[in-house]
Amino acid sequence: MKCYNHPALEAVGQCVDCQVGLCPECANIYTERVCSDCVVKGKNALMKSLYMDFFYMVVGATIGLAVAYFLLYDPTLGSSFSMFFYFGLAGAFIYPSWKLVNRFLTFQFYETRNQMLYLYVKFVIAVVLSVILGPINLALKIIALLKANKQKRIATQIAENNKS
Repeated sequence: MKCYNHPALEAVGQCVDCQVGLCPECANIYTERVCSDCVVKGKNALMKSLYMDFFYMVVGATIGLAVAYFLLYDPTLGSSFSMFFYFGLAGAFIYPSWKLVNRFLTFQFYETRNQMLYLYVKFVIAVVLSVILGPINLALKIIALLKANKQKRIATQIAENNKS
């Protein structure tokens, strides 16, 4: 088998994703034996997932702010910035917090009353976690997006250099 990028060279391995041949130079670019095209595809998928998470955060924050404004805001008492802040924050990060709570709290109840109480407790825990851990989660997602974008650019340059 010949190298996908260097047809004159014999392959010493295969890409774990697409099974194309890789010569010693191409096989040692990344820690895992993967071609640059597959790295770019993987980073594109990761970036798409992160952008969808940001979209869900914006939608959740909008819903949280709408709940705070339409259900709890009383113009006669004046504006409370903290109420809007916490509802927007909780709305933005409730989905990842709910996933986290569901990963660790997996009890089964046979009575409806206990199940409803259990869901209520899980929801309260998710709201508290979203307010506490939400900003940290956002910072980590921004760092992951910047890192993936940089790695994608490097992999694209390597793929272009290998093709020529």
